[in-house]
Amino acid sequence: MQDKSPKDIIDLGAMSAGQWLAVLVTVGLNALDGFDVLSISFASPGIAKDWGLNQATLGWVLSMELVGMALGSVLLGGVADKIGRRPTILGCLLAMSVGMFGASHASGVSTLLIWRLLTGFGIGGMLASINAAAAELSSQRWRSVAVSLMVIGYPVGGVVGGTIVQSLLAGGTWHSVFIFGGWVTAAFIPIVWLLLPESVAFLDRQRKPGALEAINRILTRFGHESMPQLTPDTAASAQRSVMDILKPGLIVSTLLITLGYFAHVVSFYFIIKWVPKLVVDITDYGYQYAGIRPLDGGEDVHIRTYHFVMPFHQIRPSRSESGLPMDAGHIWVPMDDENCMVYNWMYSTTEAPLTNEDRRERGIGNGPDFVDQKTFRSRQNRSNNYGLDREVQRTESYTGIDGVNTQDRAVQEGMGPIVDRSKEHLGPADRAIIATRRLLLDAVKTVQAGSNPPGVDTSYYSARAIEKIFPRQETWRETVLPEMYAEDLPVAAK
Repeated sequence: MQDKSPKDIIDLGAMSAGQWLAVLVTVGLNALDGFDVLSISFASPGIAKDWGLNQATLGWVLSMELVGMALGSVLLGGVADKIGRRPTILGCLLAMSVGMFGASHASGVSTLLIWRLLTGFGIGGMLASINAAAAELSSQRWRSVAVSLMVIGYPVGGVVGGTIVQSLLAGGTWHSVFIFGGWVTAAFIPIVWLLLPESVAFLDRQRKPGALEAINRILTRFGHESMPQLTPDTAASAQRSVMDILKPGLIVSTLLITLGYFAHVVSFYFIIKWVPKLVVDITDYGYQYAGIRPLDGGEDVHIRTYHFVMPFHQIRPSRSESGLPMDAGHIWVPMDDENCMVYNWMYSTTEAPLTNEDRRERGIGNGPDFVDQKTFRSRQNRSNNYGLDREVQRTESYTGIDGVNTQDRAVQEGMGPIVDRSKEHLGPADRAIIATRRLLLDAVKTVQAGSNPPGVDTSYYSARAIEKIFPRQETWRETVLPEMYAEDLPVAAK
C-alpha cells in the first residue's frame, strides 16, 4: 500500500473505537477549558468580598486569563506544529494545573493575576492543539462530527462545572473552585498520556528518527494497515508554508474567517464575563439577591436588590405611579394544588404618603381597574387572551398586554396548572430560582425532622429592598448592604 500516506489511511479508513476514544478525550479537554475559563467568574464574588476589590480591579482579575489565552494560542499553536500535538497538550495541562493550584493559594491581586495568566496561557495552547488533534485523528467521513463534538465540550464544561461549583461554594470558599479545577486538570495528564496518541500526519511530516515505527504502532492500535515507509518528499510539500494563507487566492477567506471568529470570541466572553452580575446570598430567612451592572462610561454601577422570605414572600424596590420611591412585594399563598392567592403590597420609603392614584396600580396591571374586587380574579385572563392587542404588540410593546403583572399572569398561567420542572435547563441567570427550590426542599426535610424552617422568626422584619447607583470603586456590600437592613427608615402610612 505504498501509494497511500498515513493521512490517507486515517482519512479513508473506518473510525475505530480507539479513534472515537481519542476524540472523546479532546471533548473532555475542551470541557476542562470551559470550566477553567469560567472558574474565575464563579470565584469572583468571593474574591471581591474577601479582598474588597472595586470593579476596575475585578475587571483585570476577570480578563487576565483571556490575555494568557491570546498569547498561548499564538505562541503554542506554532509550537504544536513543531513538537507535536500530544506533548503540547501535556505541557498545557501542566501549566493549567499549576495555575489553578497557584490561584487557590494567591494572597493578593498581583499573584492571582500571574496565576490566571499562566492558566490562560495553557488554555490558549490547548484550544489550538485539540482542534488539530480531533481533526487529524478522525476519518474524512466523520471529521465534522468529531470536531463538532469537541467544540460542544466547552459549554458542557461550563455548565457541569457551574453545577459542581455551587455545591463547593455552599460549604467552602472561592479557593475550593481553583483547587477542584487543579485536581481535575491534573487528572487529565495520565488520560492524555494513555489515550491520546500523536497525529500520524504530523509524524509523517516531521520524519524524525523512529517516526515510521511510531506511525505503525498508532495505525495498528486503530485497526488500520501498517506503512512500509514514510511518504516520499515532494517539491510541492517542501514549499508549503503557513504564509500560504495570505497569498492572493486565500487572503480574503483568511481575513473573513479571522474577523468572524474574532467577533464570535469577543461577544462570547463579553456575555459570560461582563453581563450584569447576579448575587444570591443565603440568609436565615431565605436569601438576599442583587443584580449589579456597570453603567455607560464605566464610572458608576447600578444595583437592584431583593429579599426572598420563605416560603413565598418577595420584597423588591419600586416606584409608585407618582414617582415615589417605595418597597413592594408579592406573597404567593397556595389555595390548593393548582391555585394560589397573590397578595401585592407596597409602602413609601419616604415621609410622603402614597396617593390615591398610586394605590390604583394602573402601570403594573393591578388594582380595581384590573382585578375584580369581589372575586379577586384578573379581569384580563385566559378567556379573553389577557387583553392582548395585536396592534399595540406590533407598534408599541412586545407583548401587546397592558400591565406588567397581567403580562406575568399570562406567562405563568400559560404553562398550565402543573409543570414538570425536571425538563428545565437552568443556568447562571437562574441562580435565584435554583436557590428557592433548594430552600423549599430543605425546608420540607427540616419540618419532617421536627425543626423550624427558615422564615418563621423575626430576622427579616428590618429587611428593605434597595435600588441605587454608586461609584464603581466602592463595593456594593459596603455601600448598599447596610441599607438593606436599616432599622430607622421612615415608613409612611400604607
